Amino acid sequence: MGNLHESIPMSASELLMRKVPAGGHFFNPARPAESPLGVTWLAFKPTREDSDGLSLSRMKSAAYPDFLSLEQFAARICDGKAPEKHFYITVLSVDELIDPMGLALQLTPDPVDRDPGHLLIPRLNSALDKPTRDSFALTLARAHCQRLIGPFNCNGQVVSSFIDWHRP
Repeated sequence: MGNLHESIPMSASELLMRKVPAGGHFFNPARPAESPLGVTWLAFKPTREDSDGLSLSRMKSAAYPDFLSLEQFAARICDGKAPEKHFYITVLSVDELIDPMGLALQLTPDPVDRDPGHLLIPRLNSALDKPTRDSFALTLARAHCQRLIGPFNCNGQVVSSFIDWHRP
């Protein structure tokens, strides 16, 4: 029998989270043409580990209380990592990912032990040809990041001041 969280339908208004490393290749506010929030296309580029698809996580809400909160998601990212490791979290909405600019992306629940709201975008995987993969990643960075929160460090704390950018 499948996991209970695989059968929970997604709402168009539901929010999703993805880690964005703090390095300049993934987050660069000096490049607003690429993304209004400074998230570069590399934050959405599938890596070798993304053979099943690009990973995101469904955000905890009143309607979805079993999923991870932003703080829990940050803590899960940090598990076993050095305290000096810094990152941001970008927030996207399901309705913008269902058919962003004709990309026809499918969101597939893929719950794991420490993240019952884990999901995949199977079409965005490491085997996808480079031009298509890079085009999808650029479209996601440019048009679909709603918020960027952080920076966080790997003790789950926000570094210096808490920054919560919203897309203009």
